[in-house]
Amino acid sequence: MNDDKYPPNAFEALCVLASREGWCWSISCTTCGGHELFRYAFRQIAQGLKPGQTGWEVYSSRTDISRQLMMPEKYYAEERRNILGICLKANLSTIREECIFPDWLGYLGLIVYHMRTARSQQSVLYKKVEQSWAGQLAGMVPNSSQIHRRLVSISDGTGSLELEDLESVEQQNRASRIA
Repeated sequence: MNDDKYPPNAFEALCVLASREGWCWSISCTTCGGHELFRYAFRQIAQGLKPGQTGWEVYSSRTDISRQLMMPEKYYAEERRNILGICLKANLSTIREECIFPDWLGYLGLIVYHMRTARSQQSVLYKKVEQSWAGQLAGMVPNSSQIHRRLVSISDGTGSLELEDLESVEQQNRASRIA
């Protein structure tokens, strides 16, 4: 069963679900166990599942989720490859349009945070995700901004996408909403 209310890409669908249900994406949150729903959900997308499909277990209404799924402390290399392969194909414009601002940037930040091991191992796939996402994000900020120049540089293969870059994108988007 595939639910048409979610985008076809599993990461995009996860972001839409998280936005609709108001999942915590704070890396340092201790109230909910540190974005635990995302940690379970990343494991589910690594297994080839996505929200709306039969077998998808991660919903905020599932209070028994910790008894059903194992909370990953870290992700195995194959899980990281699967997650990154899905994220490489993600359309950030879809996520931006379908999700609450600035939460959608926080969702991207969780991938940057959790897949950091892949970056430290010089994963070609992680680098491709960084380049793809940086290129897409560059189109969402003013061309004259410092963050635009940085994102273009990352998309060209120079530098790494950092959480601070996502914060800068948030600041630029916040400023353009006010203006």
